[in-house]
Amino acid sequence: MHGSDLTPEPTQLLGAWDLSRRIEDRAAGERMSVRGTALLERCGPGEVRWSESGELRRGDGRRSPVSRTLRILRGDDGWTVHLPDGSPFHRWQARSPLVHLCGADVYRGRLDLPGEDRWTLTWQVTGPHKDLLLVSELERRAASRGAGTGSPRAGEDQSRAPKSGL
Repeated sequence: MHGSDLTPEPTQLLGAWDLSRRIEDRAAGERMSVRGTALLERCGPGEVRWSESGELRRGDGRRSPVSRTLRILRGDDGWTVHLPDGSPFHRWQARSPLVHLCGADVYRGRLDLPGEDRWTLTWQVTGPHKDLLLVSELERRAASRGAGTGSPRAGEDQSRAPKSGL
């Protein structure tokens, strides 16, 4: 992935990731964070499940569990991330502007994949209902290194190892 102008396919990022998300609600003057896990799993030809779970920490010390599951689907024009209700969220495209309309609010984002062991997704959300900055940083868990390459990990049953390419 280094030095390439091509966006890595989500199948190259299969495995478990440490998730760290910073949330700035500029309208409310509140800073929050999420710490948890993201898991990218192949669940069919041209489909990757992106599940996140963790703990939301508010500036006042309150904590609550959070989770979401997105799907990344391959179509004729590339990969697209879909929301839990199945509607399109954004294209899977690195280093290019991402845009999602949510009613009157606009999400403007950027996906950066500087290497196979970390990636960042940043969103600026503006509109009548939201004024947010969300920065999600993901770092591959040591036990998942190599999970997205199609190569079996040490001790893994090769008959069930992820296959590279779809």
